[in-house]
Amino acid sequence: MARLGDARALPSLLAALDGDVDAWRAIQVAGHLPQAADQLVSRLCDHLRRIDLSQQWTETSANAILSALVALGDTAAVPVVVDTLDAAVRHEQNRVTRSALNALGAFGPAATGAQHTIRSLTTAADAHVRPAAVAALWAVGGDLAEVMPLLLGLLDDPITFRISGAADLLGEMGPRASVALPRLRGLLTHDYEWVRVHCAAALWEIGGEAEASAVLYALLQAMARNSATANHVVACLDRMGPLAAPALPCCASTWPCPGAAAGSRASTTTRNCRGSAVLSSPGSKVQRRKHPLREQPEAAPPLHAQLRHTPGSRAGPARLPGGVPAVMLTGWGRPRLWSSAWSASTARSCGPRRPRSAASSSPVGREGGYDGLLEFTEGKDIASHW
Repeated sequence: MARLGDARALPSLLAALDGDVDAWRAIQVAGHLPQAADQLVSRLCDHLRRIDLSQQWTETSANAILSALVALGDTAAVPVVVDTLDAAVRHEQNRVTRSALNALGAFGPAATGAQHTIRSLTTAADAHVRPAAVAALWAVGGDLAEVMPLLLGLLDDPITFRISGAADLLGEMGPRASVALPRLRGLLTHDYEWVRVHCAAALWEIGGEAEASAVLYALLQAMARNSATANHVVACLDRMGPLAAPALPCCASTWPCPGAAAGSRASTTTRNCRGSAVLSSPGSKVQRRKHPLREQPEAAPPLHAQLRHTPGSRAGPARLPGGVPAVMLTGWGRPRLWSSAWSASTARSCGPRRPRSAASSSPVGREGGYDGLLEFTEGKDIASHW
């Protein structure tokens, strides 16, 4: 209920936090009830104060509370977060240090009092703490002159995720980060395609139309080399709008069906590219290419999804599509179906495996369109058929 934002779960959460019985469960979901922040934040802060970061195995609890405080967004938690940051640095708990920095960055200018501590961590040796400190310093202080040299230094870092993180932050700054354009252009030839994607996206956010052609080339080349970058590439193409029209042929060949590679965003971007092509070329007609799979009827849903209850009964027996009463059994494994029309030994898991013998298939199993989902022979053990 708490994960759905239902306030009726609040009394149970407060009881868990106050009694320290299963408090960890309440901490995991507390962030989903921002409307109750005035009651939850003080209790979460008390739990955070009691964590002794000098001990081992405490970072998970501290990180969970910090995440919940960020989700609740109440700046009353800032002093406790600052104290946690100091303790984490003192005891060399780098993961908690990073989480506390991220939390202070989320609170923004309300955490101005922590700038000195944050600034001291921008030269930290830990691979994750340093970029987190730079990002927090920008979010809290907003001093471009102070942060820019630090970000340019991260662009020269040999650790690739540091480069990508710095590029993302520069992209958030937008045109104010124009001094970084030469560095970002140079990184479009980096050996690692993920670095190229992040830097190309930042280049677009900062330079705009003037950088469109270099950005498109870098994005499409990176995606051709590593298809896992498709979601990031598509997101940037979507932001580029009409200027991404030259990428249409590549998009059309890569995603012949909407969502084939990079989810629904791919089809949206392709439509945007097509629309921009029509607008930029009056009189031209860009038709959506039909794919043979679109002409096929929609696949039938799994058999267990077809189960229905007897009308007029709140807890009536579920029935198979043919009207045969059946029961859905659940346990540690996959869902299992059992019907009085079959012996207990005929119940099988609803899985994607195919039978070894098609002769044992029933009309429900094969002719009904559920091939491979459920196969049975009435009154016989069907294990041998799988």
